[in-house]
Order: sequence, then C-alpha cells, then structure tokens
Amino acid sequence: ANEPKPSVYFWLVTALGIGLVGVALGMPSRNTISSFAYLVIFGVSCALFISGKWSAWGLKSILWALIFLDLILNDYMLIPMIDKKFYEDAPKAAREIKADKELARVYVGKIEGSPDALPIPRTFLAGQIHLKEILHPDIGAVHGISYADGIPASSLESQDQRLWTVIFYQSPLEKRLRILKRSNVKYWIKGEGAPEMEKIIFTPSKVEVLDGALPRAFLVARFRTEKDPYLLNTYYDEFFDPRREVLLSEPATLNEVADFAGAVEDIRYGPNQVVIQTRQNGAGFLVLLDSWFPGWTVTVDGTPQHIFRANHFYRAVQLGSGNHTLRFVYEPAGFKLGMFITGITALCVFWIWARKRSP
Repeated sequence: ANEPKPSVYFWLVTALGIGLVGVALGMPSRNTISSFAYLVIFGVSCALFISGKWSAWGLKSILWALIFLDLILNDYMLIPMIDKKFYEDAPKAAREIKADKELARVYVGKIEGSPDALPIPRTFLAGQIHLKEILHPDIGAVHGISYADGIPASSLESQDQRLWTVIFYQSPLEKRLRILKRSNVKYWIKGEGAPEMEKIIFTPSKVEVLDGALPRAFLVARFRTEKDPYLLNTYYDEFFDPRREVLLSEPATLNEVADFAGAVEDIRYGPNQVVIQTRQNGAGFLVLLDSWFPGWTVTVDGTPQHIFRANHFYRAVQLGSGNHTLRFVYEPAGFKLGMFITGITALCVFWIWARKRSP
C-alpha cells in the first residue's frame, strides 16, 4: 500500500535520462557510458517490478547494488574502505625527515619547468599509494609534516599560498631554490608519477636536503619597513640577508646593538599554540616562519605583545635583552562573540522550555 505507483518510476527514469543526456552533452566524459548502463538496468528493473515479476524487495536490492557499483567503479573517495593502518604507517620519506628532528618544511614536485598536474589514477587505492610514495601533503599532514605550499591549513593562508605559488613558478631555477630555502624548506621530495592513459608510472621517492634553508625561528638585530607585498622582491633577492634583517609591513622602533647575539633555544608546538624560548644580549626581533594570520596572539614572559607581519608571509615579535618565553596562541576571529551568542540562545531556549512545563 505504501509502494509508489508505476507512473512514478516511469517519470523518475525519464527525468534521470533527460538529465543524464544534458550532462553528457555539456561535460562529456568516460563515465557517461557506465551511467547510461546503470540507467538501463534501473529502467528494466522498474519494468519488471511494474509487471509484477519482481517484488519491491528485489527492486530495492538492485538499486542498492547500482549505488554500490557506481561508487566503486567510478572511484568515489571511499577512504573508510582503506584500512587505517595504511595511513598510520609512515612512508619512508616521512621517517627520514622526522629522524632529523629539525623543524623544517617539505616541497614535493619539480623545481625546474612548469608544475606537474596530479596523476589521474585508475583506482582510488592506486592514487593513495602514489600520494603516500611521494609524501603528498594529504598524507604528510597525518605524520606532522609541514609544507611551504599545498594544504592551506598546514601551510600559508589560501590567498598567500596562491601568491607564493605564482611567484615560485614565475621565477628562474636559482631564485626558486632561494624561495624554498627562505620558506623554511629543507627537504625536497623528487619522486613523481607520470599519467599515461589512466595509468601511473611509479618512481621511488627521494629526499634531497637543501643546504642553507632558514630555521623555523631565529633572531635578528635589524628591521626595515617596506610596502606589502612588494617587499617580497627584496626578501627573495640574492643580496638580502634574512638572518640579519627582517622586513616589516608596519613601522617599528629599535635600539640596535652592534655586537648583537642571541639564539632560539627551544620550540614546542601544541594544539593551536607555539611556545618558544630565546636568549639575547640586546633588543631585536624573533622571526617565526609560520604564517601571519588574524587570530594569533602572543605573550612575552606573560605580557601581551604585538605580532608584526614579517617578510609578508610570517610573524615577528620585538624582544628586549635577556631570556624570554614567547607563547603564541590561536583563537579564531569571532570565537568569543560566537560563544556569547550561543550562551544567550541556550538560556532563551531553556527559559521557553521552563515556561511551557510550568503549570
């Protein structure tokens, strides 16, 4: 009694057919034939059901089977179908990088020529194996690997990431290497896969160390204020020394010390925070090669301080002489306001509920 009328199936199949034809004409692809095959099977199943040769249970079984086949054969990203051990077991490249114990970023891909497009695998599993082999950001992020480009959440904010990529691929080889090193990139993964007729040729991944890469955090004694983002021309210039000077996007004052010396003694990352220990013999700036982004705050020895936008992409904090503990904490913009609104809403709902229950 609750089953749809036969005409419902007829119009459903007709609508699906018209929609599929429209999609095939607008965006032709290899999946069009299989989609038509599914539609034919669905139509025949409906005809058998309408004629009384099949029960409703049989029709539903076919529908579920078609959905399952479409997801598998068309390579839908069914990540839960891959054992979690596949992602938990660190690839060789990740083990090599983590063994170094240095906080440095990774670049995956070519340095010469134009960037490669990601290979289109025949199956989702083949694609995941390939991404793991070359330590792609999708896999590396699971093992705490950070990148100069790639996933916005683990690299730079999306707008700046695009700017970084544009500058990188518009630069000659020598400048590209300099950009990587000044982005805290010490490790270069050269392994690549080449797409050929929906197949992937695997090449072993190789970790190459780039000498002279900037550390994640360091101290400088001088600053210069330049226009943002044009200061990147200076930052990536071969004659600029980022270990001696930082480029700020806003004015600052500093009493320079001729024989400035200092060191970053410890860096610890936690959920939404970074704690850094420093020592220095005069006023200077701590430069942290993590992305500058609204929502980050910092305290120096428990006192709130200002975060300067440094070298366009990164952060800098002005410090005086002595030993210091810096604590960077991230709180999304609008978080407190959102919590306040949520609390008021909860109180209103509770008040309405209490009013309704009262006699």
